[in-house]
Amino acid sequence: MIGSDARNCPACGDMLRSTALFCPKCGTAVLPSVSNALQVSLGQILNSVKPGQAEVMRRCAIPRWFDSEILGVLRDRQDGANEKILAQLETYSFVRQLSNGRYSYSDDVRDLLLDDWRQRPDDLRPIQKRLYNYFERRMGSTTSENRATWLREIVTYDLLLASTTLVKDQQESENPWIITPSAVAARVERAILRFRSLFESAFNAHRMAEAEAILIAAEEQVNILAPTIRQWLEYYRGKMNHASLRLPEAIACYQQLLKQNNLDTELKALSSISLGDVQVENGSWSAAINSYQAALDLPKLEPGQRAAAHLGIGDAYNEIAISSGGWHIASQPQNPLVRTLRNWVLALGTVPMFILVTLLRRAGAAVPPAAILVRYQNWMLARIFRASREEVLAAYAIYKERNDQSNMARCEMRLVDNDVLFSSIKQAVILAQDLLDHTKPENTYRRARVQVTLARALLADRQYAAAQQEVEAALKVFCAVDDGRWETRALSVLGHIHVSKQQPEPALDAYRQGLERAVQIGSVLSRERILYELRVWRRTRADYPPAIDTLLDTASSQRFVNRFPRFLVPYLQIGQSVVVPILVLLTSIVAPNLQPPTVIRTTSNILLPAPTVYTFPWERLIISPLLVLLIAALGYTLLGLVVLWRMPLKQLRQNQPDIYVIHADELVHYDHQGHEAHRIKWSDITTIATADRKLWIRPLPVFSRSIIESKNQPVLRVEGIISWYNTACRIIQERTQAAGAAFSNVDLSFSLLRSRSGIVLITGATLLAVMVASINQWVPDLAALLPASVFAALQLLAYSGVLMIGPMLFWLVIRPLRLRHEFALDRRIPKIIAGVGLAIVLLFIVTNGSIVRVPILSITLFLAGLFLVTETGYQLSVQERQGRRTLVMRSIFQMVMFAVGLMVVVGPIKREFYHARAHAYTVQSNPNAAKDDRVLEAEQSTLFFSNQMDLEIAIAKTDARAWSEADQEYTAIINDPTYDPFTQTLARHNQAQSDFLRCRNTQTCSAAEYARIIAQADRVLEQIRDPQAQSAAYETQADAYGALNDDAKALEKLLRARELTTDAEQIRQLDIKINDRKR
Repeated sequence: MIGSDARNCPACGDMLRSTALFCPKCGTAVLPSVSNALQVSLGQILNSVKPGQAEVMRRCAIPRWFDSEILGVLRDRQDGANEKILAQLETYSFVRQLSNGRYSYSDDVRDLLLDDWRQRPDDLRPIQKRLYNYFERRMGSTTSENRATWLREIVTYDLLLASTTLVKDQQESENPWIITPSAVAARVERAILRFRSLFESAFNAHRMAEAEAILIAAEEQVNILAPTIRQWLEYYRGKMNHASLRLPEAIACYQQLLKQNNLDTELKALSSISLGDVQVENGSWSAAINSYQAALDLPKLEPGQRAAAHLGIGDAYNEIAISSGGWHIASQPQNPLVRTLRNWVLALGTVPMFILVTLLRRAGAAVPPAAILVRYQNWMLARIFRASREEVLAAYAIYKERNDQSNMARCEMRLVDNDVLFSSIKQAVILAQDLLDHTKPENTYRRARVQVTLARALLADRQYAAAQQEVEAALKVFCAVDDGRWETRALSVLGHIHVSKQQPEPALDAYRQGLERAVQIGSVLSRERILYELRVWRRTRADYPPAIDTLLDTASSQRFVNRFPRFLVPYLQIGQSVVVPILVLLTSIVAPNLQPPTVIRTTSNILLPAPTVYTFPWERLIISPLLVLLIAALGYTLLGLVVLWRMPLKQLRQNQPDIYVIHADELVHYDHQGHEAHRIKWSDITTIATADRKLWIRPLPVFSRSIIESKNQPVLRVEGIISWYNTACRIIQERTQAAGAAFSNVDLSFSLLRSRSGIVLITGATLLAVMVASINQWVPDLAALLPASVFAALQLLAYSGVLMIGPMLFWLVIRPLRLRHEFALDRRIPKIIAGVGLAIVLLFIVTNGSIVRVPILSITLFLAGLFLVTETGYQLSVQERQGRRTLVMRSIFQMVMFAVGLMVVVGPIKREFYHARAHAYTVQSNPNAAKDDRVLEAEQSTLFFSNQMDLEIAIAKTDARAWSEADQEYTAIINDPTYDPFTQTLARHNQAQSDFLRCRNTQTCSAAEYARIIAQADRVLEQIRDPQAQSAAYETQADAYGALNDDAKALEKLLRARELTTDAEQIRQLDIKINDRKR
């Protein structure tokens, strides 16, 4: 005991001198927490006074403060000497006066003496009991103004007494402090409940100074408190750290608590929920949701705690959505024409979504308006907001069942905010007004929070004056209680009101005050809400004040968050990549129309099918894209419905959006689990590479990113899907330059339409449009104007789509796969692309080369699919870092595979060229050249395409005077039911004409053979309606009658043929024959 003549070593029990600093026997330091000089000095003071006075001085260290009355309690007597003793104590330098008549020891002296008392618990407990009884008496007799002070002291001593109570070991013990274990547990539980009630009443009313005083008083002798009490005090210390925005300290408190095995179930649940609350504010949303879920998974969870966990999950989802940038605000094109066109397209695209939203709202579902859902960037946010609403409603149902009005109000405030987000404005105003009406006027703090919520709803309802009145009244309350969080929220709402009223100066002043207050209290959420409001103001108002730029640029810290979790990016890339190809493919399937079959008549009166020509009727060119767009819009709407209603949130709980925090001196990146992944000083940056994909000027979010390399840090990718991507990139550039970093700027960006490949694509689209217009006779027919070979080459180039598919492949496949760092983003992307290519190749094989109706386009798609397989195979080899020999072998194999693919389609390409040139010759009235190209077309070997060309082969045999083989070919065609009737009729005519040519050349035919030729021609005339073909059949009959010397019949048939034909060459030939017969 300090100041006594002798004392014992706390380790070995050996007797020590009063001035000893170390035990001479075991070497244990005595009271090492206090300086040696103070210990010696205090010991000398206590030894210099009488033992009774020294004991009183020691007892004065037990309470935090003392006056004459408390001094009597410590001495256990009221004999008039208290004032005298108090006057003597006042002369010591370590005694300080707190207020009129109240004194306390300095902290180090009191700590020293308390450590001594803790070694004598049996002497300490009666004094604490007397103090407890004294404060209880004062509690009942004092005024209400001082009651809080006495209650704080009562609760503190209640905790101490409960902790120092012993368990009864022997029934015969006469010690009044020894009781049964159940009584000890009950006393501890009662003390904890009393403390919790006192602390939470101050904390929930935002009397933070009072709450901190209560907690400090209880923590004063924490090392002698019961373990359960210490755990509860640690929990409430975490609450105070959270309230003071000491977030790392709060997280450490809760995590340390949750590691303890003997933690009470209720305390474990509350610690998990409170840890989630802190993690939400810290931006660790996935970890927060897991903390809340851990609380929900606890057995025998109290309903109120279950509701708190649901409400916490709802808050976590809400903060994810808000921190991701809020609803997507699209930039407005500067060109008025482009802006008008864009608005019209957007309005048309909104129609299916509007119908869907109307039906859902009539069914009672809470969904955002169609103008928000029409943008895919908002789907995930809408799903998250809906999940937040569901969790809040689950909490509200529990609170309502328990009739917990206070927490019901918390839930209703969140529902009001959700209704405002979903544009259910009237419903939000009614709910907020009703909530305010049911809040007691004397509860000014809670009423102020409701007023801010009501102001948001009134602002959305354009009741600006009423909203301003409510928020200004609430601001006074928050300033009075020094609640910085709600003060900044109120200032943000006030600024928004002034913006809506077109009052820029008051709006800027409110936002500026809010930013300063948010920075002062260190609230990231408050700061980011105001920065978001300022960015929206700048984007949506062309006449925004320049001071906004200053406010945004001078903000020392700014947070940018991905609009989607990173795991969704590959799916978005694939989805957006295939939209245009699918639209073009479907249009190419629907729009072309094969013209009715016609014939080519050669000078030898042989008939063959004219080359097929795909026309594009204007109604199909208009209806088919509209139909495809309608189908796409319906599919888009249904996909949005699936995301909004059925998308599981399990992945989101494990993969939160990445966060990029830009500070004045560094850039910090938090990964998908909320953990710090990068911390880069601006001066350490060595390279900033911009790899944006642009359609024209603006980056496409899911295809764009910036890559940052720095000293001693992994490569950092700033995704294009972050909120305000261009702003973030600009700030990174500016701060890196301002830091004087020696870095290189690498521009890997690519604009499709403004590049050489874009010119190629536009050229291809223009050529296709001109060719379609020519075929449809909207412009002069190019087949008649251009040389046949030139026309054929241009038609193949246009219809193949190679000038459009090539740039798309370069943009969507080649460049992303080969770009530095690109394919390392996700190892699945090359495999997915290879799968798409393989599917195209297999489809080409299964459909016998007819993926689409235009054969040359099918060939291009086949080659594109083959290229996808070979290119991604090579990239996978590089990515897997295979050996050089293996890499070379795989490269050779892939080149051979692509070469084989080319060889497979060489024949079909030649066929299409001859086919197109034959059409040109036909238009140019050169039937013999057309017939020759048709024969050349038939001679090309190919494994694919179902259109048989045996008729052309038979015609070639006729020209070669292989009469018997030609007759066999014609007979096979006539008897084969797989041929269409038109081809069979032409074969029958050509067989008859071939027989006549044989007869004329050999001069060996009988009258019966000529009669058979005439009969064949009659059957042709019965089966065909084409005038040109009928004219040829009549001419064959005329020649046969002429061979039989029946000039009258021959002349009749020639005249009939002359009437039917329009071919100038045939007319000339028929006129010669008619004149001959007349002579």
